[in-house]
Amino acid sequence: MKVGNFCFIVAFLPLVLCLREMNIGMSLDLNLSYGKTSRSSEKSVAAACKDVAILTDSCARLKMNDGASSVIPGISLQEVADYFLVEATDLDNFAAAMGLRSSSSLVFGCDALCAKSVEYLQHGRGWLIPPESGQICTHWHNHSCMALEPASFTFMGKLAEAMDISGANNMDDREPVVEKKEELSKNVGNSNGTPDMRYSPLQLALAVANLFQVFPSPPLSSASLLEGKPPDFGDEVTIDDRSHWQEIVPLSESWIGSALSEVPRNLHLVKIIMGRDDNSTIREIRKILLGMQRTLGEVKIRTGEATLCQTHSDMLAYVTQFTEVDGTFRHGEQDGERYVIRVCPQFMGEDFIEDPTYRYGTLVHEASHHWGTKDNEFQGGSPYGLMQSLLMAKGDPVKASRNADNFMWLVYFLNLCSSEENVVVPTTDTEGPCKLQLKHEATNIKVRIQCKTEARGVTLNFMDKDKVYLAGEKKFGTLQADDVTRGEWSALGSFSLAVGTRVHVFYESGCNIWEALAIVEKKPTTAHAVKPVTPSKMLHSLADARRDPNRLPESGIWLPVDIGAEVDVPLHFGIVSDVLTFSGKEYKCCKRHDATEANKLVDVTTMESSKRGCGDLGGSGWHSYNNKVFTFFYSAIFDGTCKVSFEEFKNKTVAVRKASGKFKAPLPQISLHTAVVTGVPFSFEITDATCHSSVPGAKRRIDKSAISGTAFHFFSEMACACDEGNYVAGQDVHCTASVEHLRFFNSVALVGRGCECQELYSDSDLREVVRVPPDFLQ
Repeated sequence: MKVGNFCFIVAFLPLVLCLREMNIGMSLDLNLSYGKTSRSSEKSVAAACKDVAILTDSCARLKMNDGASSVIPGISLQEVADYFLVEATDLDNFAAAMGLRSSSSLVFGCDALCAKSVEYLQHGRGWLIPPESGQICTHWHNHSCMALEPASFTFMGKLAEAMDISGANNMDDREPVVEKKEELSKNVGNSNGTPDMRYSPLQLALAVANLFQVFPSPPLSSASLLEGKPPDFGDEVTIDDRSHWQEIVPLSESWIGSALSEVPRNLHLVKIIMGRDDNSTIREIRKILLGMQRTLGEVKIRTGEATLCQTHSDMLAYVTQFTEVDGTFRHGEQDGERYVIRVCPQFMGEDFIEDPTYRYGTLVHEASHHWGTKDNEFQGGSPYGLMQSLLMAKGDPVKASRNADNFMWLVYFLNLCSSEENVVVPTTDTEGPCKLQLKHEATNIKVRIQCKTEARGVTLNFMDKDKVYLAGEKKFGTLQADDVTRGEWSALGSFSLAVGTRVHVFYESGCNIWEALAIVEKKPTTAHAVKPVTPSKMLHSLADARRDPNRLPESGIWLPVDIGAEVDVPLHFGIVSDVLTFSGKEYKCCKRHDATEANKLVDVTTMESSKRGCGDLGGSGWHSYNNKVFTFFYSAIFDGTCKVSFEEFKNKTVAVRKASGKFKAPLPQISLHTAVVTGVPFSFEITDATCHSSVPGAKRRIDKSAISGTAFHFFSEMACACDEGNYVAGQDVHCTASVEHLRFFNSVALVGRGCECQELYSDSDLREVVRVPPDFLQ
């Protein structure tokens, strides 16, 4: 949105304003949420390396100890080499450049290592040191920092708690790796093909400084490729899009670095996500994490090839991998010394680039591909999602340690569970915070859960009696605690399920992973029979190795479904707002009130919201399959199902995939196992006042005039919103990381956080708000 000579852009976490300086082609990113905009001069070397708490903590991480000591310990070059996996030649070059004796066994103070590295960067290479530790300066004017972003280890834990990444990477047809097989080398050294880590003195000095929570910025004018711009861009990337990435990339790099430093302290967690915690596996995992951090520190963003992005409509971003003809990985696409990540236009749309979970999830996921990770199916199913990642870790640790999504989840949980504030020690392994109930309603089964505490990544699956999935998993995001004293429950939907169907709910709470499993039984003959309630059982405690049940999830394998002649659309699709969702598109499923014509499945993705009603789409007598009024008066027809012919489904959707390999089956058996994001039904107890009391200026997302019998559903119960043209602002990290599309939120999640709705600033307000120096605009 442009206002005068200013352009409003959405940055990595906060909303920022981009002010283009026309004379020199730079951009000024000014954080209006929780960044600081004071003109602080860069920090001295002595000041950057004198905080005892940071030095003791960072040095303990560098030495790969469980905890910090009370005094600043000594460190040796060998310990630096062990942490960063540095080869001997590179270590000697680093020592010489820092003015340190090259003996690997010589011990010197951790503060000296920090000071020598920062001094080399500042005085030897001209890099700028932010005025505060644990902060990244997102814009410098001369040698004054104009805007700071938090990037400390502590902040990363808070950030992880505030967001839910379960909605990321939910489209399993997006194929984010393009593989090119060539005869690249005659002598294959590494069996897994992971490139070796090599360091210049500059690269290792930066890595050391970052570990000590000092995040230098490159010189304001530099001819060096690696010093000039973090990140670099292809000529085809627009100025506005570049501004997004200039915020996204440095913080994602810090996100990975924080997780890396937690690995030695959380071997139990690593084993759960990756399947093993032996020395060889840990070294390989750390090597890939170091590589991912390097990738984002030296990345080049390029636009994806049109043929690929158009052919795979769900593709967000991808990496081209170069492999030997036998499939051995060699390297990802590079442009000079830069690691190339290609981004499709869809990722720059508001559904993705404005969502912190996608920024972290997608960018971290793609960075891992430069170090040999793949997206290989497991037991015939998608390689994405927490449950599938855990199954892979349990059933095939080798594949898990090379699966990109396992690394995305590993980075997330290492940051989340590093903070004691995010860890809950349950009193029992068999009575989790949520319980599951199946309730018969006419011809359908209503699935609902009741949670005593917040539950993240709530996921629903259906399996037949042989543990074969009947549909792709449904992701509901974060659900807030129900009011148990009032008998409150959260509805996950009503579905047409056969007797014997296994209904499986999976979630994380307090760094513990739980599941609940209930089986559909015959409808009771007694109208007021007590509905059985199924408690959730612990699968894993990510933070407490002593009590981990280490159970295998009660899940099955992903096989092609014998779909027959019809598809029950609600069983396979998600629902957000008042539309069905599937593989990145939006649909309406309409029925005639007298059932005299076949049901209609209509793609409404590009339609105006006012034209999406079934009356507009089908004419008089047509209504949404879940219309509450007609469900009450015509329950035999409006029974919660919406079945369409297999041919219509195939013609209307682009997500149909034929099964392959050992699971290959002829049509009409077909794999419909695309994970879908879905929502919890809107609660009428949420009013404008409820939303306003949580975030001043906010209202509920729908008004009474818009309801007209339609059921509205919202991911993570985000039923409140700031008006269009406004955004949720505030100092607390939840004001951005717990908000969808900048303005949609859950009232409970933000209550008491100090968030508020704010209008986008106009150019007349800008100079006063950000205190831009007068000479800057000349």
